[in-house]
Amino acid sequence: MAILDSLKSRFDESIKADKVNHLQALIYASKDIANYQLSHEGLNRELSPSEKIVIRSISAFEIFREGGRFSYGGANIEDTIKFLDGSYSEEEFQNLKDKFQKIYQDGGAFGIWEDQNFTLSALAKRVANNEITISRYLSIVFLNLFSYATNEEGEIVYFHLLDKLLTHILESGREQESIEISIEEIGNIYYDFNDESTEQHKRSQRNIMFQYLIGTEYFISSSSRKLKIHPNWVGKIAHLQSICNKEHSELSFETARSTLDNRTNRSRYVEVVTQNNHELEIAKISSGFDRIETNTSEIRTNDDSYELIEDYRQYIYFGAPGTGKSYRLKKDSEAFPSQNIKRITFHPNMTYGQFIGTFKPFPYIFEGEERITYKYIPGILLKTLVEALMKPNQPFLLIIEELNRANVSAVFGDFFQLLDRDDNDRSEYPISIGEDMKIYLTEEGLMNPNSYTEGGQLNEGLIFPQNFYIWTTMNSADQGVMPLDTAFKRRWEQKYFGINQAFEENREEFTQYAKIILNNGTVEWNELRQFINKQLIKLKIAEDKLLGPYFISKKILEVKSNETYEEANIRLTNSFKRKVLNYLFEDVGKHRRNELFTLDQEKMIYSEILNEFDNIGVRIFINHEEIDIELNDE
Repeated sequence: MAILDSLKSRFDESIKADKVNHLQALIYASKDIANYQLSHEGLNRELSPSEKIVIRSISAFEIFREGGRFSYGGANIEDTIKFLDGSYSEEEFQNLKDKFQKIYQDGGAFGIWEDQNFTLSALAKRVANNEITISRYLSIVFLNLFSYATNEEGEIVYFHLLDKLLTHILESGREQESIEISIEEIGNIYYDFNDESTEQHKRSQRNIMFQYLIGTEYFISSSSRKLKIHPNWVGKIAHLQSICNKEHSELSFETARSTLDNRTNRSRYVEVVTQNNHELEIAKISSGFDRIETNTSEIRTNDDSYELIEDYRQYIYFGAPGTGKSYRLKKDSEAFPSQNIKRITFHPNMTYGQFIGTFKPFPYIFEGEERITYKYIPGILLKTLVEALMKPNQPFLLIIEELNRANVSAVFGDFFQLLDRDDNDRSEYPISIGEDMKIYLTEEGLMNPNSYTEGGQLNEGLIFPQNFYIWTTMNSADQGVMPLDTAFKRRWEQKYFGINQAFEENREEFTQYAKIILNNGTVEWNELRQFINKQLIKLKIAEDKLLGPYFISKKILEVKSNETYEEANIRLTNSFKRKVLNYLFEDVGKHRRNELFTLDQEKMIYSEILNEFDNIGVRIFINHEEIDIELNDE
């Protein structure tokens, strides 16, 4: 199965057209395959499961594929019977055998069969029974599909197929339905690895990926060579990315290939790729039901959870890297209905237009011709604000990660004024609504005084209502961050995370984590972290540049249920070398290396730091004797 077996291919290329209907045909051809019996005078023997698929596929392809069966299985069923009863010459037999074997390769990749007898998986069975569509099936499976490729450094790295595209869309600010992504761009996103050897191979793979993407409920084709986000998923790309299943991101290529081999461990592979935790959510958004105010949502937002939300409309979580800011924010945000939470990460190139909104070129079709007009495209803040204004009884939360990586004064613009709240937690000073934004708000029904139940505010200008929250994270230690002026910070409540706070709150949990492997023993991550911080403090390094307990992420520290302690220790040790030693050498200790490390000046290069850590462990650090090491048994 090429998705995991190969670093060069993701999908079978033998059948290049109409891939989604091809997959659907295989599902219907496999329904109750064990009970299928062929009655034909030219063939009087029991068929194997693969032979049954060949026979059943003939009619299924004719029904479901736009181009019919083409030549797969011969010109007619009699040709197929001759193949199966051995009437063909050896050369003819081999040619047809190759075609027969190719017709079902992608079925394995997408988990439609749970065993070698072509028994349908539980999820595929629902397609065959007309309980879900093939688009719903692909939407669920794409949340789980992952593969591997070789990067520029020659390392084999994991990537999640859907997440890779969603990251590209979000980072380029292209999550509006009017923005198209060409098939060539898809090729550059997915097949820019060193492994891809030929342009022909790259074209074939990108074309197949294009077909499967528009086969999901997340995207639609705007032309034969372009796709765009489905209208019901516009503005929900960050949420879609958050439900992508990346639980296997730490698996090495070899481990994934051996434990999830579609040929030798098919049931386990199917269990992974058909994992189904978000179908209800997918169904609601894809059907547009999430936009409808229902009695159910009113009940949900009138329960005690609304009262549990902290009484801060604007809140900054800040502290040193790894102190648990994002984790705590995520936990606190659980008091909000999940569909009312929007998230964005700021970056140095973030603009007012991306965050608030702006006029942009907008293509449309008129009398069969593509034309360009201009349309106001709202940013994530304005979209979330509109929802909050339309549903005043529900709380809405906008989460901004890395607040100070952007020029916040420029990004917020005149919306800065709305951060001042009165005693009722509404904006004290409304801002005027420009003609461009007024067009958008009118389309959303907000310029009608009767549409806003709190009444009259939009006639006076735009405000942040009581039910609109903005919570953010920031870390002043990161490179490239921009200072927040005092006037801006004064409008936010701030929660500081101490350098050891997360450890003190989770002491027992830290005792269960993996350990860092040394040349003569092991050491707990928190023990080594606190020692390093002590050395940095001696060098008068500011607290916001020290190492928080989760400077190495929790998913690296934890020992997973499917691995040994030794495997977890190796993973943690590698992460420590790549992340912590690099941070000490290239960033926080760049100008104080001789005061941190024991190496001679001629060896004071990063590669030698790594080598010496392997050789002598923590003795690379000055004052290393203060570290509590668990020595190996003699």
